[in-house]
Amino acid sequence: MLYGFWGKLLRINLSTSKYQTEDIAQDLLKRFLGGANLALHYLLTEMESGVDPFGEKNKLIFVAGLGAGIKAPGLDMHMVLAKSPLTGGIGESQSTGWWGSRLKKAGWDLVIIEGKALHPTLLILDDGRVTLQDATTIWGRDTYTTQSKLNSELGEDFSIAQIGPAGEKGIRYASIVNDLVFVNNRMGLGGVMGSKNLKAIAVRGTKKVPVADEVTTDEIFHFFEINYLKNPINALTSQKGIAEFVPAGNSDGLFSVQNAQSSFLPGAEQYSVKNFLQGGILASVPCMHCPAQCKKKIIGNPLLEGHYGAPSMESIVDFGFTLNLVDPILVGQLHEWSRKYGFDSTSLGVTLGFIAECFAREWLSPAETNGLQVLFGHKSDVLNLVEDMVLRRGFGYLIGEGVGRLSHTLGERTATIALQVKGKELPLHEPRVKQMLGLGYAVAPHGPDTFIVEHDIDFDEKAPQVFVDAIHALGLTERLPAASLEAKKIRMYYYLNQVFSFMDALGMCIFAFAPVRFLPFSRIPQLIQSITGWETSLFGLMKIGEMRITLQRLFNLREGLTVGDDWLPDRLFEPIMSGPAQGLYIDPKKLKIALDFYYSLAGWDLLSGWPRREKLIELGLEEYGEMV
Repeated sequence: MLYGFWGKLLRINLSTSKYQTEDIAQDLLKRFLGGANLALHYLLTEMESGVDPFGEKNKLIFVAGLGAGIKAPGLDMHMVLAKSPLTGGIGESQSTGWWGSRLKKAGWDLVIIEGKALHPTLLILDDGRVTLQDATTIWGRDTYTTQSKLNSELGEDFSIAQIGPAGEKGIRYASIVNDLVFVNNRMGLGGVMGSKNLKAIAVRGTKKVPVADEVTTDEIFHFFEINYLKNPINALTSQKGIAEFVPAGNSDGLFSVQNAQSSFLPGAEQYSVKNFLQGGILASVPCMHCPAQCKKKIIGNPLLEGHYGAPSMESIVDFGFTLNLVDPILVGQLHEWSRKYGFDSTSLGVTLGFIAECFAREWLSPAETNGLQVLFGHKSDVLNLVEDMVLRRGFGYLIGEGVGRLSHTLGERTATIALQVKGKELPLHEPRVKQMLGLGYAVAPHGPDTFIVEHDIDFDEKAPQVFVDAIHALGLTERLPAASLEAKKIRMYYYLNQVFSFMDALGMCIFAFAPVRFLPFSRIPQLIQSITGWETSLFGLMKIGEMRITLQRLFNLREGLTVGDDWLPDRLFEPIMSGPAQGLYIDPKKLKIALDFYYSLAGWDLLSGWPRREKLIELGLEEYGEMV
C-alpha cells in the first residue's frame, strides 16, 4: 500500500476535452518522493524540445507536495511547472495555502494539462470527479470577482487556482492566484495557463490521505505547534508577518534601492506593518494544516480592498524601494493589484525601476510612453502605466514583456542597467551585500529567486547562534562574512542550495523548517518517513534536492540555455552608491572563479555546463542525460 500518495495522475487534453486518470509507477514515487522532480520527469520524457511556451505543445503540470493534505507543519504546498515564457527554460513555482492539499484530498498527486481549449474553460475537480465548463462569463474578470462567483456557485469548500487579466493577455510574468492570497509567481506560468484558455481550476477534496505512522506525524505536529514561537523568525512572521522585517533590513542595507544604485531608502521606517493598517487590524490567513500562520491580511483599512492579503516584504521592496519611494498606500494598492490582476510584483517592480532610470538618463521620453512617466521618488504615472501593462495597451505591452525584452527593444546601452538573469528579473535582496545569494541568482536553473538559498546574513558574524548551530548538521561549522565569495562560501552555497532545493521539490515551506525556522534537521527525515513509510535520511533528501537542480539544468540545456546565461547584470559589478553598504560590489573575476568552483562541486563541465556522466550516474539520472 502507498502512504502519502495515491499513485494517481490526472491527464487533461483541453483541445479534445478528454481526460483520464493514470497510475504513477511506484518506483518513480519512491525515487523522487513525488513532487517537482516527478513533474520534471514528465516534462523531460513527454515534451519535445523547442516548443513555444505559449503554444499548445507546452505542458502545464500541477503537483501536490509530498505532505499536502496531511496534518503536518509546513507541508500545505503545491508546485506548478512548464516551459517558462519569461526565461525560455524551466518554469517552476511553489505556493502554500489550501489548493494543493485539496488536490491531494481529491485523490490525485499530479495534474497534467495539455493542448488548448477552444474557448475560456473552467476545470472542476471534486473528490475524483472531473468537469470542464465554459468560462466565458468570467473571462476578463479580476480574481476577486471570479473567486466570489465560483465560491457562490460551487461552495466555499472549493479552492480556486486562477489567472487574472494578466494571464489571459499573455503577460510573460503573469501569476496563478490561489484563493486570492497564495500565489504561484515569478515564472509566467499564469501566462501559460492563459494560452490554454484555462481560466481556473476549482478543487474540493474530502478523502483522508493515508499516512504510514500517524502517531509520529501527530507527535511532530504538536511538537511544532507548542514550540515554534521559540524561533525568532517564526515568532516575527506569526505575530506580524515577514513584512515587519523591512525597516530593520533597510537599516542594514539589505535591499536594492533605485534600480540597485543604492541599498538604503530614507524614510523606510514608514513601511512598518502598522502604517499599512490605517485604522484596520492585522489578522492571520492560515494554510490548511500548518499552525504557523505566517500569511496576514488587513481588515478595515478603507484605502485597501482587503481581499488579497497584507503587503508582503517582497511587494514593499519591489515597488517602494526600486522606485526610491516612501508611500505605503501606493505600495499597498500595487500589492493588491498584483493579486487582483495576476502578475508578479518583482518582475513588474524591477521593470518599473529600469524605466525610471531610463527616464533619468534621457534614454526614454514621454513621447514613447503615451505621455506617461516613471520617476524615482514620485508616484507620478505609475498606476496608469501599470493599468496599460495589464491591458497590454501602448507602451504597457512592452512592460508586460519583462525587463530583458524591454531593454532589447530600447537598445544595447540599456542592457547595463537591466536587472535580469536568464530573462528573469532579480529579487531586490541586495546580492552585493549577500554574495552567496548573488551566486545563486547567477547559477540557479530557474533563474534568480529570493529562496534559492538561505541568505548569507543568517550565518555571518552577527547571526543568531541558533542558526549557526543548525547548519552543523550539514558539516558547516564556521561563520562566514556575508559580502564574500571565498571558497568556503561556495561550499556553503552548494550544501544550503540542496536543502532549499529538496524543500522546493517536496513542497516544504521554508518558514517551517531548519536551518533558520523552527523544525530541526533531525526531525525532517523522521516526518517524511512517518508519512511515506520509506526509510529516509538527510543525505537522501539532499540528493533529492540535487536531482531537482540537475533535472532543471538538463531541461534548460535542451532548450538552448548555455553557461553564458549563468552570469549577473553589470549593475552588480558597480559599487553601491550610498547607505550602510556603500562601496560594496561583486568582483566579476571572483564571480567567475566561484562559478567554476560551483560547477566542479556540482559535477558540471566547466566549458559546456553539462552535468558530467559520472554525476548523472551518481544521482541515478543517466537516462535523462541521454534524452537531451
